[in-house]
Amino acid sequence: MLGGCGSSNSDTSNSDQSHFESVKPTVDPNETADEEKAEAPLTANEMREALGANENAQFEKAGRKFVMALLTNSGAKTLEPLKGQPLKVLDISQTRITDLTPLEGMLLENIGMAETQIQDISSLKGMPLKHLDGTRSQIEDLSPLEGMDQLTHVYLEGAKVKDISPLRLSPLKVVWLNGCPIVDLSPLENMKLEELNLCDTPLQNLDTVKTMTLGTLWMRNTAVQELNAIANHGLTSLDVQGSAVKNLNALKEMVSLKRLNIAQTDVTDLSPLSGLSLNRLIFTPQKIEKGIEAVRNMTSLQEIDTSFEGVSRPLSPSEFWERYDAGKFNAETE
Repeated sequence: MLGGCGSSNSDTSNSDQSHFESVKPTVDPNETADEEKAEAPLTANEMREALGANENAQFEKAGRKFVMALLTNSGAKTLEPLKGQPLKVLDISQTRITDLTPLEGMLLENIGMAETQIQDISSLKGMPLKHLDGTRSQIEDLSPLEGMDQLTHVYLEGAKVKDISPLRLSPLKVVWLNGCPIVDLSPLENMKLEELNLCDTPLQNLDTVKTMTLGTLWMRNTAVQELNAIANHGLTSLDVQGSAVKNLNALKEMVSLKRLNIAQTDVTDLSPLSGLSLNRLIFTPQKIEKGIEAVRNMTSLQEIDTSFEGVSRPLSPSEFWERYDAGKFNAETE
């Protein structure tokens, strides 16, 4: 995986979709034991009507109660009809809902709020959340997430978050902060992350990243110049496209690295990659002055390309070198 910054490539995340995962909610079967005596519950169709939602709204019940509500792009206008339901999973992405107060007291595990105008998430305080998607929302204050000891996945791409200190005690695995006006990553010190997305942030150095255990790092379009802080990291995927990085010396011993994107950078020397076994490489051929043979001789490569954007599929090594030797990449700049 190299995508992660709103790329349109087929193996990257689609920026028009939320990162919400509609996993099966965990429900205690004993919770429904007394519901047979309760008043007639709302049907799914009745709930849609009450929410002002269309047929895109999908639900799941345990007994007579709703435990999952997937309202993405459903036109839902309010959460009030869900008040008191034992919801575990809720997705209100791409709706006009802004008020989360009907959720107070619920034990939500997963919530999706991508592409909404939601600002206030105080109603989530104390919930056993595992997965939160606030992609392109108006969320700025994360203090209601303080101390959430089950929270592993946080997607805040394009949100207004500046302070991530409320996340410092959560067992995070995946953190997407791309497009956020954040400069202080210290709350993430020493964390063991699978993915960290810092694309399009004001980030200038990798001092905090140096302390982490990390699998995938995206940092496109940042002011980071040096990669020395991650020289001894066990990264498997690194994306620095459009950043201020100028050399790859820090990657010389990073034998764990399998996917690398250095397109649209000022990197001119590929020789530090000679000892690596990359599966995929994306770079700007016309900028390379030295070390091209290090890539040509890399038998592990399966895909080579010059960009994610506007490419229907990555090139095989044979396709790439045929075009390279024919001077087609140089012609693109003339």
